[in-house]
Amino acid sequence: MLTLSEDEIKEVTQKSTRKAQAKALEHMGVPFRTRPDKTIVVLRAALEASLGYATTNKGPPPPRVRLPKARGLLVR
Repeated sequence: MLTLSEDEIKEVTQKSTRKAQAKALEHMGVPFRTRPDKTIVVLRAALEASLGYATTNKGPPPPRVRLPKARGLLVR
């Protein structure tokens, strides 16, 4: 799922009221939004990133430059 469920937000914040949950999320540095019906939306990726568990797609490593064995000749 893309967002945390209400139960997961309660588990993360250890709070049951929305106002207390928002305050706890702010304290933990977790970005969130409030819907028009006052429910809290937390993206799963945002929670993982703020807690240091994010996985990033770094792609393939850059190519390594091979220097010739005679590289000592290049040093002055």
